[in-house]
Amino acid sequence: MGLHYRMFASSATARGTLGVQCWVRNNTSNFVLYSQSVSPRLMYVVFRFPSRSDSEKAQRAAAAITLAVIVAHAPTSVASLEDKSAFYDSLTRACHELRTKHGDKLRHILLGDFNAKIGPMNSFSCGSVGSEVETESGSMLRDFADEHSFKLLNTFRCDSSRTTTWADNNGGHHRLDYVISDAVTSESLSKLWVVDGIDLSTAVREDHTPVAACLSLPVAAARCPRKDSRPAQWSERALADPDSRHAFQCALEDTDWCARGNSSDQLLPCFSDTVQEHAEKFFPLGIVPLGSTGSPTGRGTSSSQSRS
Repeated sequence: MGLHYRMFASSATARGTLGVQCWVRNNTSNFVLYSQSVSPRLMYVVFRFPSRSDSEKAQRAAAAITLAVIVAHAPTSVASLEDKSAFYDSLTRACHELRTKHGDKLRHILLGDFNAKIGPMNSFSCGSVGSEVETESGSMLRDFADEHSFKLLNTFRCDSSRTTTWADNNGGHHRLDYVISDAVTSESLSKLWVVDGIDLSTAVREDHTPVAACLSLPVAAARCPRKDSRPAQWSERALADPDSRHAFQCALEDTDWCARGNSSDQLLPCFSDTVQEHAEKFFPLGIVPLGSTGSPTGRGTSSSQSRS
């Protein structure tokens, strides 16, 4: 996963429970503006994409598309009403803060385990696909979605025969996990399905099954910056040289990590970039190790100093 994706995370509690993550493909992570950890139950990642239009002039004039991907893990159905209310209060505050900062045209996608069963009553936010007997948590999710003009996409459409995403201790199957979006983004939904091929079961019993969706945003793909995804090939001779290794370690030790962020979700993304930067400096392919004789750039050296 780490070779092709970048992870943004909200840390677990001190007891090691909860914690949510958002995995973004490397070529898409170039468009990440920032990520924010709200709580062990909630986080979001904000993207900004160049918009696509038919003419170059209109493309220059068009505003970029800003998208907030919110990842959530709601309290279970047996949690207290106070805990459930606190979760939705936190989620509502996050949505208001995002809209205040980025404006009303901000796109939203919400992903997560909402521990909610939605009933068959149709509304702006909820359809009747895969409906069950609505629970208290389901009503709270419906009210939240109605308040923010969001749509629970897998209550309107499911292209797989299975609509449920969780198995209880008695062998019953229910839908607790949802893909949610604003009304404008929901119009770009082309496919939604429950992914049976991914096994998330525990040693004790079957657990959650992922739900997936394909949404198409009018993004100018030609303008997407792409990072070279080929694996780095460092100089074997430089890696074996103690002076080069020592210089590399000193460079890492001298890095001012505090200046690069105060939280794990800020530090983790820049760590691999910093290591890559120093590795390219001290172990580039074809460079003569610091402890060797000859040209420091590897040019004009003898055949014994050829590329590793």
